[in-house]
Amino acid sequence: MPSPLVTLFRGGNVSREVRELAAQCGLTADVGEQLQLLLLLSGDSEPAVATLAEATLARIPLEALRAFLARSEVPKDVRDASAARGVTPGPVPATDDAAPPVEVATRDDATLRYNESRPQVLAGLPVIDRIKMV
Repeated sequence: MPSPLVTLFRGGNVSREVRELAAQCGLTADVGEQLQLLLLLSGDSEPAVATLAEATLARIPLEALRAFLARSEVPKDVRDASAARGVTPGPVPATDDAAPPVEVATRDDATLRYNESRPQVLAGLPVIDRIKMV
């Protein structure tokens, strides 16, 4: 079952700026949720968002991603979307202490990325408050 954040993005009512932030791993600290967002945004109707998501996906080390996909808690839709891209779960699941295959946001990371090209007023807000403003 997708998270409320992923459901919000699937609904299509998220601004381009927020989608760009998500495509750069700037919205969530949950690896599974981030991967779901990247896979979703790689097919975004806005070419700039899709390109950012694709570039972020391309930076993920293949073996780390395969090990992550082998974990039991990874949703079926993430495995299916990854398989459609030619990436299947590895033979051995990633351990709990393994480094995440994708970057995950911290408040400082998200603020830095957002401050690089967006108004200061939103940059200091927690993620949930930013989403509410969308």
